[in-house]
Amino acid sequence: MTDDELIDQLVQTLRLEASAVTSPPDAWERFAGLGTVVPFRPVRVRRARLALTAGAVGAAAALIVAVLVVRSAGRSPTHVASPGAPPASSAAGSSGGTGSSGGTGSSGGTGPLTAAAPAPTAQAGATADGPGPVGGPVPAGFGASSVTFVSLGTGWVLGTAPCAAPPCTSVLRTRDGGRSWAGVPAPPTDRVSGLRFATALDGWAYGPELWSTHDGGAHWSRVTLPGSGAGSPVVALVAAAGGAEAVTAWTGGQPVLWASPVGSDVWAPAPWVGVEGLAAAPGATARLVEQGRGGWLTDGVRVGAAGARLQAGSWVPWTPPCGARGTPQLAASSASDLVVVCGLDAGAGQQGKQVAFSADGGTTFQDRGTAPLGGILEGVASPSPSVVVIAAAGGASVLYGSFDAGRTWTTVYRDPGGAPWRDLGFTSPTRGVAIEGTALLQTLDGGHTWTPVTFTAGVSGR
Repeated sequence: MTDDELIDQLVQTLRLEASAVTSPPDAWERFAGLGTVVPFRPVRVRRARLALTAGAVGAAAALIVAVLVVRSAGRSPTHVASPGAPPASSAAGSSGGTGSSGGTGSSGGTGPLTAAAPAPTAQAGATADGPGPVGGPVPAGFGASSVTFVSLGTGWVLGTAPCAAPPCTSVLRTRDGGRSWAGVPAPPTDRVSGLRFATALDGWAYGPELWSTHDGGAHWSRVTLPGSGAGSPVVALVAAAGGAEAVTAWTGGQPVLWASPVGSDVWAPAPWVGVEGLAAAPGATARLVEQGRGGWLTDGVRVGAAGARLQAGSWVPWTPPCGARGTPQLAASSASDLVVVCGLDAGAGQQGKQVAFSADGGTTFQDRGTAPLGGILEGVASPSPSVVVIAAAGGASVLYGSFDAGRTWTTVYRDPGGAPWRDLGFTSPTRGVAIEGTALLQTLDGGHTWTPVTFTAGVSGR
């Protein structure tokens, strides 16, 4: 066979394989969440100058095998990176996609919603219809307390449901963006209030205890951080495709930050250089946000709170721009784009909120002044540098949105019930979630409108 004949045969084979590739039903939504698109530039091959060696023939054959693998892998869910999920996370991750203690990460995560990872193939915890355990019914009376997504389709909600023998902790999973849900195993404890997944298999339930799963929730294991003990609860956790970081509080002392890679329960102290003055006693809520290579941490409980920032792989001292104006809440849409909202104490909750934006990771800020937003500050999310959503509660549960970098504000959701907020975060520039009381809300238009999610059982959720 001549070189030209071999090339023609390879091209025909590739065309046949390519013609059999089909797009999944949510292909466009996955594509839209990928962010920057690199244009394809065709390469012209001049046959007259092409010399096929044995290695080249092997490489061409490997390319055919790769096409076959892609076809097979296309049957598994693909995890699309959220606009930040560190990145998503997540929650986040995400977590847009603020990966924070109160967002999805994805980061949460949001996740804050939080975080993207390649779709797992055949491995422990994988079932015929996707990674993780086979789903069961949605328990009656389920109420949500935390939410985390690793892609536009796959997410989990931690909560409780009435049961005869406590603990009554429950976990639901969706694989179709919340249209249908299924019950999956939950950690056998009632001492967790937050949930973060970094991949379809690796997740953590925390607050105050810490539990991990590495098979999509089929099994959970109790994790004890080195030297932490019973007096050091986990007060914040973020998860991304690379792993998780958790903050433990020491009575009367500064919080300690721990890190663990995906697939492992080996935790080690994160690099901590010269950070002093952070105080997160048991019961406090640390503010931990990570996005890409950027990270920010404050104790979240004191006016004039100190902070730390992730810089060149180590946490170093950092001062949020709040001062005496209130306690800081943070959200990041990238490693550079950070928004800080300074909330006031409960006694002054009806006053406005100070809002500041940074385009250099928190080195400098542009102050937008006082936003006329009532209620006690309970969460912040930012899917892009110009979009911010703030959660506040008091006489009512309210979400405020700004779509021009804090210049103007509008009420995007209001519930007179006044329930508290948790896990406000974005999975993509358009899709976000939040927990109001025990209800899950979502937005599909970038934060302009928010609607409740019904935990409906269905085949897709399984």
